[in-house]
Amino acid sequence: NIRARFLFRPRQRYWKRQVKKAAGLISAYSEPGISQACGKHAETLFLLALLKRGFELKGENTREVEGRCWSETDHDLDFVVAKDSKVYGCEVKNRLDYIEREELEVKLRMCEYLGVRPVFIMRACGKTYNYEIIQKRGYAWIFQDQIYPPGQERLVEKVRQQLGLHVRCSNEIPSGMVDRFMKWHGRQKVV
Repeated sequence: NIRARFLFRPRQRYWKRQVKKAAGLISAYSEPGISQACGKHAETLFLLALLKRGFELKGENTREVEGRCWSETDHDLDFVVAKDSKVYGCEVKNRLDYIEREELEVKLRMCEYLGVRPVFIMRACGKTYNYEIIQKRGYAWIFQDQIYPPGQERLVEKVRQQLGLHVRCSNEIPSGMVDRFMKWHGRQKVV
C-alpha cells in the first residue's frame, strides 16, 4: 500500500486530475518488479565499476568474510570487495527514500563484526547517516539520480517531467564518481 502526500495552493485548479495522474505514475514506478530491477541493476553497475578498477569480488549477498559469519540478524551485504589489502562491505540502495535507520545500524555493526569497512552506495542520505558511516571508517557514496535499467526510458522521462524526481536510465557509473571513491580508497590505511 503506497501513501503519498500532495500539496497544492488554495486556488489550484484541477487538482484532483493532477493527483490522479501523479498517483498512477507513483504506482507504476513503485511496482515491485520495477523497484527490484532498479535495485539489482544498480548493484551490478557499481560492482562492475569496482571490478574494472581492479577490485576483487569476495562475495555477493553474503554475511560471511574470511571465515567470520554474521548471525545476529538475517541481514547480508550486497557484495564484499577487496583491493590493496583493504576489504569493503558494500550495501547499495537505489531508491528514492533513505535507508531505514535500523538497517543502517545493523549493517554498520555487521561490517565492524566482519572486519570490513562499510561502503553505503545510496541515491541520497541524511547528514546524520553520513556522520555515522564516517565514524565507522566507512564511505557514503552518494549518486543522486535513481538508476533505472535500459528499457524504462519512457517511465523515467514521465517521472522526471511530471514529478521532478532525479531519475535516469544508465548502463554505467560515471568515471568521475568512481574516481572520487578511488581517491578515498587511496587514503585508507590497511587494518
